[in-house]
Amino acid sequence: MAAAALPEQMQALVLSAYGPPPFPLRVETRPIPRPGPGEVLVRVAASPVNPSDLMFLEGRYAFKKELPAIPGIEGSGRVVATGSGLLARRLANRRVACATMPKGGGAWAQYAVASAGQCFALPDRIDDEHGAMSLVNPLAALGLIERVDALRSRSFISTAAGSALGQMLRRLARARHVEVINVVRSADQAERLRREGVDFVLVSSDADFELQLKELCARLEARVALDAIGGTMTARLLSALPRHGRVILYGALATEASVVNPADVIFGDKVMEGFYVPNWLAKKSLPQIILIQRRVIKLLGNDLSTAIRARARLDEAAQAIADYAKSMTGGKLLILPNRAPV
Repeated sequence: MAAAALPEQMQALVLSAYGPPPFPLRVETRPIPRPGPGEVLVRVAASPVNPSDLMFLEGRYAFKKELPAIPGIEGSGRVVATGSGLLARRLANRRVACATMPKGGGAWAQYAVASAGQCFALPDRIDDEHGAMSLVNPLAALGLIERVDALRSRSFISTAAGSALGQMLRRLARARHVEVINVVRSADQAERLRREGVDFVLVSSDADFELQLKELCARLEARVALDAIGGTMTARLLSALPRHGRVILYGALATEASVVNPADVIFGDKVMEGFYVPNWLAKKSLPQIILIQRRVIKLLGNDLSTAIRARARLDEAAQAIADYAKSMTGGKLLILPNRAPV
């Protein structure tokens, strides 16, 4: 479909101010954006709400957009118009997974523009809903496991272990015969993981959490922690790890700054480093990125699969997002921008 044949306007979920929940989101009528050189226009079928999206709504993400702004970091749908360039034109009329651009509108809208380089075609066996969740978490899981492999740790700690990403890390580790020490925030989450057959689960609010964690790190020879929380958790992880241990911080669910004990860094030679998917991909060559995309597609039905907890139309999304922000375990919330109101 050519850009000229498209409607002039669309419905979009718009953020009016950054800050904590409840988020000031409302449905507005906006002009449909047009793709520029190397870009495609996607009629959005589905877009998930990830922790990174909540960080964006709060104004704590890697970038801010000029307000009012349309959120939504990733999504899926069909390419209905393209800008110039071979890569963009090759995606014409194809179903794609896509990441939206920091300076443009997001995927919580009926249409969104994405760089052709941030899209990949979806095979028929992957539906729009699961395709919408094929970038942020799957790429983070692959990148984090790649880092664990490079550090040659026989096991690792995983915080927020009940999350969708925590489940992906656990499956990828199992395929490598690497043990995971799973850290969750509540006894209910721990019980759910144990019912699923997970062996090593600790509750961070338990009085003896630090002692249990340190003992498990020694027994399983864990030298790496993958931390989605930050705040005081970072210091607790560093303390539990042995000499030369390393915390890889990839999230900030705690909302406050990470804390580090200088003694661990100075005398224990321990390290904290960050992980951010765009930075990881920026170090990859084009052939490597293509191989990563193929691997994601291959694993989406198993190791990189994500459960869906709820679906919301645009007119339902503001309340659904507020509810999801209170508890993000048990599956993803999907926004379906082109599902018509009842």
